Amino acid sequence: MKVKPFTDKLQKFSAVGMPCSSKEFNDLKDGKEIALTKETAELMQSMGLVQIVEDKKSKSKENK
Repeated sequence: MKVKPFTDKLQKFSAVGMPCSSKEFNDLKDGKEIALTKETAELMQSMGLVQIVEDKKSKSKENK
């Protein structure tokens, strides 16, 4: 799942207590949109640190 960080809230935390890796946490602190596992994304969303980005899949047009 792709997540978008709330950078203002992430600045108060360190990577030690986070459910993601330190590299993923540093990418989130930089404001990058990254992909996490579903469980990790939902846990961090419940903590109020990230927002889950819905992937909109484009549908192919039907031939008439």
